[in-house]
Amino acid sequence: MARPTLFTNRKYLRLISILQIPEPHVLGLLEYMWRSVYESGQDILGDSIDVELAAKWNGESGVLTQALTDVGFIDENDGNFIVHDLYDHAPAYVQKRMEREIERIQRGTTISELRKEAGRKGGLATQDKVRQSKSKASGNQLVDLLKQTEANGSTPTPSPSPTPSPTQKRTLSSKTEFLKFWKLYPKKVKKLNAWNEWNKLRLDSCIDKILKAIKAQVENKAECRRLDIFSAAFPDPERWIKREQWDDELTPIIQPQQSLHPLQDVKGLLTPEQQAEAESDD
Repeated sequence: MARPTLFTNRKYLRLISILQIPEPHVLGLLEYMWRSVYESGQDILGDSIDVELAAKWNGESGVLTQALTDVGFIDENDGNFIVHDLYDHAPAYVQKRMEREIERIQRGTTISELRKEAGRKGGLATQDKVRQSKSKASGNQLVDLLKQTEANGSTPTPSPSPTPSPTQKRTLSSKTEFLKFWKLYPKKVKKLNAWNEWNKLRLDSCIDKILKAIKAQVENKAECRRLDIFSAAFPDPERWIKREQWDDELTPIIQPQQSLHPLQDVKGLLTPEQQAEAESDD
């Protein structure tokens, strides 16, 4: 469902102007498009045809996709389109679904395995109910345990609580450090893919170096734009991580020189006689 701020959003107003259709129709197109990614929990829509099918567009092919891209509701990436900053604006239940998906991928568990596990737990729950029914028929388990304790003359020592495994600690740490990276990185697309690369490379210990590199690269690219010096745009976060681009060298900043007088350009290269002759000719 669209947030109240959508109706005064510049992108929304521009989209209405471009499409030249009633505002309720524009709102419906956006709602259908967003609903498709909310259900999947991922920001990818597919190609142009997929975008317009998801939005229920019945106009000229390609027109809606182009308009959504122009105003910034979607971004193009390798021939596919993704919803711009989905995870920053999606409802809470979509963000929770995303977090569960990250945890599932980190454990290396497939959807089919999750379903098998759910079936196994269901079977165990059924068996447990059967055992409880049999136990009630033969007497209260607690009474039986107390009687056994009195017979042994001692109280059984409770088993110690299990120590959290290193994997559990690493999981929490990884997610925390990755979210620091995600908050700072300027291009927010394909969050799940970026997380997969982060988790694969185990980058927790490098977080300070990575954050410092991002800040330096952002400042460097801003200075390049100011001086009209070419500097490649930030790639998708997944590629930036995969290529370990926090080690990239910054674009050299060369301050533009002011144009000098012709005589000043050759100062020091002419003899005093040549320089005097040049000045007299001038």
